[in-house]
Amino acid sequence: MLGSEKAFEHYRIALRINPKHRGANEYLGELYLETGQLAEAEQRLAVLDKACPWGCEEYDDLKEAVEKYKAKSKE
Repeated sequence: MLGSEKAFEHYRIALRINPKHRGANEYLGELYLETGQLAEAEQRLAVLDKACPWGCEEYDDLKEAVEKYKAKSKE
């Protein structure tokens, strides 16, 4: 868990510098999923949706990860 805490810290620092940074939002969202925090991951997805009005790979990747997480939770 220590590694996750350090990663959270670094992503939050990156987002303080640039709140719309696509990579940091995607990876933070994926980390939230890895730690069972779906609502927070969906918040990162919403940020990416606004940051990528014409779509972007980061949005697509996180959306797919969220959908897989939800599907797995239903099993």
